[in-house]
Amino acid sequence: MGGTSSRSEGAYAVIVPLVNSREDAEDAVRASRYPPEGIRSWGPRRPALRDPDYAATANEEIMVIPQIETDLALKNLEEIVATEGIDAVFLGPMDLSMSLGVFQQFEDPKFLKAVDRVVSVCEAHNVSPGLLAPTGPVEKSIEQGFKLISLGGDLRLLVEYVKKILKSTRGIVRSGI
Repeated sequence: MGGTSSRSEGAYAVIVPLVNSREDAEDAVRASRYPPEGIRSWGPRRPALRDPDYAATANEEIMVIPQIETDLALKNLEEIVATEGIDAVFLGPMDLSMSLGVFQQFEDPKFLKAVDRVVSVCEAHNVSPGLLAPTGPVEKSIEQGFKLISLGGDLRLLVEYVKKILKSTRGIVRSGI
């Protein structure tokens, strides 16, 4: 999405936390779609101004991405990913590991089995498996089969970049250049 298209404003995806059942997934899809497909209220001021076809295309352009964060969601995973309107899911590693009783133990067999299940069930249903935050090198996440990988939150990335710039600048100042 994006590119040179005039459709550059507005969300193209909604990440929905704590989707634990087919009903939760159906509710998320309905809340993300305009009538008659859903119950989303109308109010796209900027997107509608820039895109005269917004009303006709918005429902098919929005991605609804449930987060798989609990043992209950894992148990209902087949139903969640088979829900009409779900094209991807995000595994939430912190919450899922907590729910499984192995908090932050991302190499624990119980957690790794859950990861494998999410990827394989998604692949079986032609749904893209995603990972909200890598639990190691990004290469590992790709090898595990994740197709959507969030590389970090904007605040953390900004703070890390500023630290890098400050360190570089201090080095230059100390060297006397």
